[in-house]
Amino acid sequence: MSSRPAIKLLGISGSLRAQSFNSGALSVVGAVLPEGMEFAVATLSDLPFYNADVEQRGFPAEVESFRKKSQLQMP
Repeated sequence: MSSRPAIKLLGISGSLRAQSFNSGALSVVGAVLPEGMEFAVATLSDLPFYNADVEQRGFPAEVESFRKKSQLQMP
């Protein structure tokens, strides 16, 4: 019998505030998940505003990093 792949979760807080309650809650989620689950947090603070002209030249490194996390390719 093969083992089931881990369930992967990505947490994203909509707040950029340093003392955000939501961001604080996300920081402890990984410690309380049951076995078989993985958790990562992505931050919006490094993302630039959307600009289609920039996208045509290629995504900035910060955007590529966020895209990889949002596709659940965890480190």
